[in-house]
Amino acid sequence: MVTRIVVYPPADGGGRRVCVDELITGTAHSLHDLAVFLHRTGLKGWDELDVAAHA
Repeated sequence: MVTRIVVYPPADGGGRRVCVDELITGTAHSLHDLAVFLHRTGLKGWDELDVAAHA
């Protein structure tokens, strides 16, 4: 099964909405926040450098 992760463009108030399989999981305000969301989806061991390298 493939997990679909979508990171939307920045919102007017700041941050980017993150959806996992069409379910809103939160708003990322930094690479660290996004790494935490990815970790929760099962991508263990990802950190800010991994996120930046795959952006």
